[in-house]
Amino acid sequence: MTRPIKHILLLSSWYPNKNAPFLGNFVQEQARLLAQKYQVTVIHTVADADLKEVSEEVHQHGNLTEMIVYHPKGKTIFARKKNQEQAFDRALSEVEHVDVIHAHVLLPKGHLFLHAKKNFDCPLVVIEHSSIYRQTKPNLLSLKDKFILKLVKKHIDRLVAVSAFLKKHLSNYFPNREISVIGNSVDTQKFTIREKQPHTKVSFLHV
Repeated sequence: MTRPIKHILLLSSWYPNKNAPFLGNFVQEQARLLAQKYQVTVIHTVADADLKEVSEEVHQHGNLTEMIVYHPKGKTIFARKKNQEQAFDRALSEVEHVDVIHAHVLLPKGHLFLHAKKNFDCPLVVIEHSSIYRQTKPNLLSLKDKFILKLVKKHIDRLVAVSAFLKKHLSNYFPNREISVIGNSVDTQKFTIREKQPHTKVSFLHV
């Protein structure tokens, strides 16, 4: 008997949407790569001040299902939180089973990651991309950010950074915690690494 392929729920604070088509496009690329082997469902909520009610876009590409849920922004912090959670719950209700939650960028939506973990009672793997953890002055983390980290950190089953540099700064917020390093995916058909030549200047273009 053939075993069904694993189902991954991919969540992210950053993900492309109609209001920000390039936001977290590298997360979308990873979702597409995972969908080559697994069943992948993406849920992403977007606040929109022009909306009066929740609307949902669903895109299906083979094993990949992207659910982008737009919701009214809300005029107060409590209304914004309520609207976001209602939109998220609406999408969650359409997902029957999840084997693992693969979450990207803890802030500012980490509380939704925890909500999904409790809903499906499955492992939560978090891969962090953000440079917000760097020890800069003034500290970039708000009280809300610190509260979300405190709320979620003990429920993370596996923590991953996309570089050793980020791991170093992330460890200040996750002391005594094992942090793996897995770099972002690179299309090796478009990018190749030449043998390093001595005494040559390296030029790096970031777009």
